[in-house]
Amino acid sequence: MLYATYSALIAVFLPLQVEAIDPGRKVANLALVTSLSAAATVLVQPVIGLFSDRTVSRLGRRAPWMLAGTLAAVLCMAGLASVTTLAWICIFWILVQVFLNVANGPMSAIVVDRISAARRGTASGFVGAGFLLGTAGGAVLAGALASTPKYGYFIIGTLLLAVVAGFVRLNPDKTVPLLQQKKISRRISIRSWISPFQSPDFVWVFAARFLMILAFHSVTGYMLYILQEHIQVPSGQAPRLVGSLLAAQLGAALLTILAGGWLSDRLKKRKVLVAVASAIMAGAMTIPLAFPTVPGMFLFATVFGFGYGVYTSVDKALMTLVIPDSAGAAAKDLGILNIATNIPQMMAPGLAWFLISYMGGYSSLFVVGGALSLLAAMAILRVKSVD
Repeated sequence: MLYATYSALIAVFLPLQVEAIDPGRKVANLALVTSLSAAATVLVQPVIGLFSDRTVSRLGRRAPWMLAGTLAAVLCMAGLASVTTLAWICIFWILVQVFLNVANGPMSAIVVDRISAARRGTASGFVGAGFLLGTAGGAVLAGALASTPKYGYFIIGTLLLAVVAGFVRLNPDKTVPLLQQKKISRRISIRSWISPFQSPDFVWVFAARFLMILAFHSVTGYMLYILQEHIQVPSGQAPRLVGSLLAAQLGAALLTILAGGWLSDRLKKRKVLVAVASAIMAGAMTIPLAFPTVPGMFLFATVFGFGYGVYTSVDKALMTLVIPDSAGAAAKDLGILNIATNIPQMMAPGLAWFLISYMGGYSSLFVVGGALSLLAAMAILRVKSVD
């Protein structure tokens, strides 16, 4: 449900809200709003992750932060739904993103806390399936609610809070006694932030994820506008078509996501599968260039989905295997890796605006996205400690 929230807001509600203010400057204004929010969230996940690593409470390490972050985000979504100026959209969207990251940082460490390394590919496959179902489902739901986005914010926020509270209630954290036995240090030092980057494999995984996320968001973040301007879909049909394209991507990805995670556990091969998946996604980026039509976009979504399914499950497993100290600092180290998600999200709108405005329009998004995906495949092959 967390990913459904991201998808609904980023793919549909936020672009529509920005477009309503100034249609002629919608691309630049959306780039401004999303870049500022991404910049504000760069360090949220590692900082909150570090505190959650050291939290001992009746609810465990992760749950208090998940609940508090979700509740605050939902309240800020209510504020976002009611504003009508670009400045207030920026303020409330930054707050929403910050608090969603407060919830997401500790949540990302649950696989490391509760699943053995040998089974993390399969576990990450199920997490990835939830990501894809949420991403597509959120976009479809948002497309259906596009004519009444205020109600959409309320519905999405209510569902998010209910799901997070239900997870905490039905899946209690039993790792606190282990934490106490290991006597994890509560001291926060600069060295604890630098140490992960002393591992070359951590650096290569960071770089590969950075490049792949930059490619992904440079295209998907502007999907609504791509359909309107590049494919020439009527504006009234475009929001629903965004949901349909993401549903097609979901269907393709679900065919590979669980199989990819299971296969990586079985073969003990992580990096090769991630590299192949990145190459498939690079190939998919060429389809809208050759076929700038609605069927071409569906073919792009399908092929991209095949690669993204494998990538989503196996890359998450690979990330958990290159962090230096999974026992005591998993959320903090995974939060540092997630900077490789946040910074590209911050850069992608500006890059997209530059490419659209000065480098050939929307076609250039797919050219650069494909090149970045290939570079990501090359970077992941440099990992040495994990096959």
